[in-house]
Order: sequence, then C-alpha cells, then structure tokens
Amino acid sequence: MGQYHYQKHFSQFTVSENKTEYVVECLHTGSISSSRLLNALEKRLRMQALDMVGTYQVYVDYAKKHDIKDDYFQQFAEYTSFTYDASVESFTASDFSITDGGREVTFRVNKKDFTVDVTKYPSDDISIPDILVKDYRRKKKPATAERLYQYNPLASSSYLLLYKDYLSGKAHITSEFHNLLEYNADGRFEASVYNKPDSITDAYIDILTTQADSIPQIIVQQMMYIELASSATVSEKDYFYEKYISLLDPNNSMWENLLTFCHKKCSSPVNNLTDPTVFDVIGCMPGGINPYTLRFSTEKKLYDEAVDKFGKSKFKATKKLLEESINFEGISPTSLNLTGANYRVSEEPQKAMPYLLLAYILNPEEQFLSGNMVMCLDALQYPALNSFIEYLNNNITIDAWSKNQIETVQSKK
Repeated sequence: MGQYHYQKHFSQFTVSENKTEYVVECLHTGSISSSRLLNALEKRLRMQALDMVGTYQVYVDYAKKHDIKDDYFQQFAEYTSFTYDASVESFTASDFSITDGGREVTFRVNKKDFTVDVTKYPSDDISIPDILVKDYRRKKKPATAERLYQYNPLASSSYLLLYKDYLSGKAHITSEFHNLLEYNADGRFEASVYNKPDSITDAYIDILTTQADSIPQIIVQQMMYIELASSATVSEKDYFYEKYISLLDPNNSMWENLLTFCHKKCSSPVNNLTDPTVFDVIGCMPGGINPYTLRFSTEKKLYDEAVDKFGKSKFKATKKLLEESINFEGISPTSLNLTGANYRVSEEPQKAMPYLLLAYILNPEEQFLSGNMVMCLDALQYPALNSFIEYLNNNITIDAWSKNQIETVQSKK
C-alpha cells in the first residue's frame, strides 16, 4: 500500500501499513513552550492518529471500489465526519524527536487491534467531485481549482461557471477572450507577488456571456492556467506558468508559436528571485500573466521622469524609474512598451519581450510597439519572424515609426 498524507494546522500526518501494522508518522511544526503543552500535544496527536487509521481503512476500501488512482485522502478526511472504535491502549508511540522540520512522533497499532468494518460507513454516498467542489469553494486557492478541474475535465460552459472567481477579464488577444467577461480586476497580482491573501476570494463577478459553449476546451484550459499563474503565490507561479506553456501548440496559431518561443528564450524561474516585485515577476513569465489582474496606472510622475531619462539616453536611470512606476503607479501599455524599448536599446531583447507582450495584449496598436517587438524578435533570431510581420500587417494598424523599423529588418534578410 502507498502512503497517504493529511495536514491540519501545524500537524502533518503520513499514514501507511505493513504486513502487521498501521503506521502514522506525525510532524508538528508549531512551537511548544512547556512540558505540559508537550504532553497535551502527544494526547491530541494520538487521537488524531487514531482517526487517521480509521479514515485510512475506509478510504482504501472506497478507492478500490471506485478505481481512484490519485491521492484524495486529505479531502476525504477533511470532509467526512466518521468516528472509529479502537483499543487506545494498544496504540504505541515512539518518543518525540526534534528535527529541522519540527517535532516528530510515530504511532503504531497492530491490525488485529484496529479493524474497521467498512460496510458500516456510508462511503458509497461520498462523491469525490462534490468534496473537491467544497474544498475549492472553502479555500479558493489555485491548487484546489486545478485539482477539481483535473479530476473531471468540464465542458467550457460548466468550467466558466465554476471558475468565474478566477476569470477576471480579457486574458488573450483572441476575440474569444475579449468576449468572456466585462469586469477588470485590480490588485490580485500584486497581492500574490507579496504573498498576501488573494482579493479574488473576497468578492467577484457573476457576468458570463452566452458564448461559453462555443469556446474550444483547450482555450478554456489555457485561460485557467493564466488565471491561476496570476493568482498563485510566488512559490506556485512557476508551476502554473509551465502548465500553461505545456498547453500551447506552436503549430496552432502565430500567437501560440510566439509565446512558446519567448518561453524558451525569455522566461526565468520566479522562485530564483529574492523578494520579487511586480516588475520582476512580469519579466519572468512572458505571456503568462493576465494583465487585467494588475493595477492600472493612475499617476504618471515616475513614468514621465523615465521618458525624460530615456530621451537623454540614460538607460540605467530609465530602467529604475520604470520599475518604480510599474510597481507603485501601476501598468499601462505605454510604460510596458517603454520598458521593452529601454531593454532593446540596452541590447537585452530577451528581457524586453515579456513587457512588450503584455503591452500588446492591452493595446496591439500602441505607438512604437510593433517596431520594438519585431526588432527584439529579430535580435533573438525568431524563426517565424516573417510570418509574425505578416500577422501584424493583417491584424492591426502599424504606426509610421514601426513600419520603418520593420522594413529595415526585412531589408537585411
């Protein structure tokens, strides 16, 4: 049998069995300030471990009957309220040991001393999807949303209804994304970067269009992972961003081809950063952030100072001011585009693209943006550059400066 895991407050339990025993390994990460509290902790862990053994037996029986492969033990234990009979005296405990993780203790019970009659428990009435819905609605965390979606992939309309808490606005340049919702979130991304509670859990929207069923499921999946990457805390962002990238098909569209290329050339792990800011995280995840989860700029003092420094070719000073502007004033297509341009003239096109992509999602016709993107992609040797230029010509109005830069790039080939 495999191991099953359960966590509650500061205590983590791992339940397993061998030929003769059920074993519960406990790790307590909270602080204990006296021997009296330690004795109380051991008694509490002993009772919880007993419940773990009983839940383990019922869950194993349930998993076999329903052919459940993944580990839903945490949710099963959390959302069922069964009680179990056992001889506490036969439940042995090791001494507490202190490790780097906390205090550890292991409980053991002979199988003959703790046999649960699983037929007495109405486990057949339990629905894993129902439990996962409860888990999602109670915790509203990206991991609980993904777990529910992965258990039973939903039709587009069902998915959108379920994940309306995560769908906060225009998340893509395609028309399907623009038509989904009419509400722009504010501050979710900043909250996640600074590891604060996600404001998405407090109050959200109930506006969905009637077009949901016409949206391909793969698009819906991509939307979900953009939203989860935007809402996740720093430690989770890399995982959800990589999941989003894995759903892209470079042969499907020019946009997916471009994002796949930029992921390889321009992305970097968020977890490598120390105390990352909003500006930092944008630079790590090209195309993997919903810009409508960011705060939009309401002031321009820092940005205007950056424009002045850029005009004087003081690019280091420009970068610092733009970083402060995006972190404290909010984003705009112009500030993101100037950030990309500043990296471009500093010969760092790989750093420019995440900001240019975000600017493009917000406003594809932002002045100078097309030229900046083409020049950066040319410097990065993007193999589909000619197709991308054709895409721009067919889909947007290109400003005069950008046209000149694009023609210069094409003339070199």
